[in-house]
Amino acid sequence: MDSALIPKGVKRCPPWQFILGIIVVGGVLLWGVFAMLLVWLKGLNQTNMNNAYGFALWIWADLAVIALGGGAFFTGFLRYIVGKDELKNIINYAVLIGFICYSSALLILAIDIGQPLRGWFIFWHANVHS
Repeated sequence: MDSALIPKGVKRCPPWQFILGIIVVGGVLLWGVFAMLLVWLKGLNQTNMNNAYGFALWIWADLAVIALGGGAFFTGFLRYIVGKDELKNIINYAVLIGFICYSSALLILAIDIGQPLRGWFIFWHANVHS
């Protein structure tokens, strides 16, 4: 079923090694979800930041994720608009990575707010002079 995706000569890892890797990645993911919930429930103080330095961690991560997603969608532009046939093998993965990156950027912005119940303030009290 997946033989078309795996090049010839590449050996797959045994199932126990794959499951061990999934457990490690899952542990890191759960740790991140726990940290995200702490920020949402207890506010910006959990990241050891205050209002004087509010643009440090979350905005940096947001810009990094948006840049990675932009590169993925630029790959789509090169494949479909410019017509670079060399990219036909990776284009599906590139678009998927771009979608995941832009979705992650929205999640990072929600975390940056610190209080998601006030997320609608950006639409109602827009800062039009900034």
